[in-house]
Amino acid sequence: MFHEENNGRMVDHEKYKKELEKVHKELDTLGDQYSQLVEDVTKMFDWEDQNNRVISDEEFKQKQMDVDKDMEKLAISKEKDSDGIGKMKEMEKLAQELKEMKCIYRSQGEIIRNTRKERDGFKKERDWLIEEKKRLEFLVGDLMKAGHGNKDKLEKIKSILSE
Repeated sequence: MFHEENNGRMVDHEKYKKELEKVHKELDTLGDQYSQLVEDVTKMFDWEDQNNRVISDEEFKQKQMDVDKDMEKLAISKEKDSDGIGKMKEMEKLAQELKEMKCIYRSQGEIIRNTRKERDGFKKERDWLIEEKKRLEFLVGDLMKAGHGNKDKLEKIKSILSE
């Protein structure tokens, strides 16, 4: 009976070790994934800091309105200043520059919106990883409790045999 119980305990111990190894491997991979996500988020915010003059949506709208006003002024001034060809060429250059600025402001607005969406996605993944980590910690705790239960059983068997 003692040998059977001892053999059963050894088999249980092996199963426990295998399950513990699986949990540790899973915990390591989740930790690596979490670290990679943290690095990606840090790189994203470093990039945002390097381009520290990224405009907000309100600034974008204000600048767009300014560009539209400048375009109207340019059109009015074109009509007024039709005396020289040189002035017309200057006006056309300014109009082209204003169009380019308008495109730049639009693209900056799109970049800001996309960056915010990506940041929200990273937050969701980070929260999921935190939940998975907690779940794995509970699994490890349960496995540890199971190991202590086996020790208690062995102590009871030893006390019965010693009597």
